[in-house]
Amino acid sequence: CDWSSDVCSSDLDVARSIELFPQDEFRLIAALGLIDADIDREALNQFRRDRIRGLCCVDRGGRLAVIVEPRPTKLETEVIVVHELVHALHRQHLATGSDLGEGGGFELPSPFIAAVESIPQFVAFRYLETFPAEDRYPVEPELPIVTPAMVALVGEVPAAMLNFAYFTAVPLAEAVFAERGAAGLLELLRTPPTTTEQVLYPGRWLSGENRVSQAAPILPSDATYVDEGRLGVAMLGFLLDEVTTDGARRALLAEWTGDRWAMYRTPETGDADCLSVVVEMDSVDAAAQLAELLGQVIAPSVVLDGDRKSTRLNSSHSSVS
Repeated sequence: CDWSSDVCSSDLDVARSIELFPQDEFRLIAALGLIDADIDREALNQFRRDRIRGLCCVDRGGRLAVIVEPRPTKLETEVIVVHELVHALHRQHLATGSDLGEGGGFELPSPFIAAVESIPQFVAFRYLETFPAEDRYPVEPELPIVTPAMVALVGEVPAAMLNFAYFTAVPLAEAVFAERGAAGLLELLRTPPTTTEQVLYPGRWLSGENRVSQAAPILPSDATYVDEGRLGVAMLGFLLDEVTTDGARRALLAEWTGDRWAMYRTPETGDADCLSVVVEMDSVDAAAQLAELLGQVIAPSVVLDGDRKSTRLNSSHSSVS
């Protein structure tokens, strides 16, 4: 289906009305201090809509339709077509749950979306690798949803969240394919990861390891409950990005065993969204290291609970609670 044709216009209108950052998700990353104060939620969503370059799959009376925007080079257009056709193949042959499976967990970025997008990206990259370097050179910089030149428009963490499923999750598909072949990739879709830990550490998904039994933190007696969920390894990584190296951060977060956050407000904090978070690690040493690093980011609100090998933090986007 041609991007500019009237036949596709209604489908594009639907795609361009989606919200990649719904209010509750935007509220969480704002409460964690991970988004610039001048970034507007609707502007962020509009940025993502403007970066839609292909769609799958539109059901046209029992027939699947793939819509692709022609790109400046033929190869870039082909790579996007390949990506969307893999989605179409999955849609044809996997009749499970909501489209491709049940979305697992409630972390950000979505582990389920990471699994769904990782395989089309894995295949598209393999296709791209069949071409000479001189042909790939103008294409590769344009493949991210947020290119390096665009990061300043949306902020570091929103950019990382938008790119997560398309790039960070590709090693997941590579690891699964290396160990279990194409059958493993189908399994990845049928039983997708439920945590970002399983996405970022593929061995955890391959071994069936899933450790998220942390109880919700206790709120102040005068608190008004707003929401709750799990931060997960990816979001903790965003918090630690400026105070750790990639290798040190990965080694530390490999010891994550679960966490839970609760958002609330109190009469004292007024309109500020406050968070109480408990993060549990494999060892007391890892919990102490995490507490020290988080203290550099959200000081002085981080407390180490040595007996439980956990770190507790409290924060607000406008003040520490």
